[in-house]
Amino acid sequence: MINRMKRGQLFSQDIIFAIVLVLLTFSLWLTLRQRVLGVMLTSDDRRQLDEAASSAMGQLLESSGMPTNWERLSVINETTIGSINSIGLVSNRNNLDTDKITAFTNTADNYTTIKKLLGLNREGYKFNFTISSLDGAVLYSINNTPTTSAAYNASYSAVNTTSFVERFALLNNSLVKVVMGVWIE
Repeated sequence: MINRMKRGQLFSQDIIFAIVLVLLTFSLWLTLRQRVLGVMLTSDDRRQLDEAASSAMGQLLESSGMPTNWERLSVINETTIGSINSIGLVSNRNNLDTDKITAFTNTADNYTTIKKLLGLNREGYKFNFTISSLDGAVLYSINNTPTTSAAYNASYSAVNTTSFVERFALLNNSLVKVVMGVWIE
């Protein structure tokens, strides 16, 4: 008599183990996929924020603006913005012009206009700008602060939400520190 039990058989425990293993592998794959996508999106937003901050600071410290006498306009607002292509704070590279700085900081009431001129017009972008002496005394400032302290932290701990650009320049033949913080609200 032939024993029919010798043929390959699959026990129910083996099937259950295989299904659990496949489901566990699939759920691990989904979790890792979501994390990788999140990191990619965050790093892209961070890159855009860094580029915007660097570009705005470059415009201020590497150019005198277009036209070069933009600071002599009586008022800088939405109606006069058409006559200004860009603003800059220097008379020559990294040599700050006090008239331009004064005009720039006095225009802080037209914050939206300044943001447009600096190229920070993406929705939610905000900025803070400070010129200080090397001992830390603030000389000029556009001190816009975020609505939540988590969005902006001058101690540089909010690295994912704020981009800081720090440069040195000359103001009246003295070395000063120029800092711009850009964040998204």
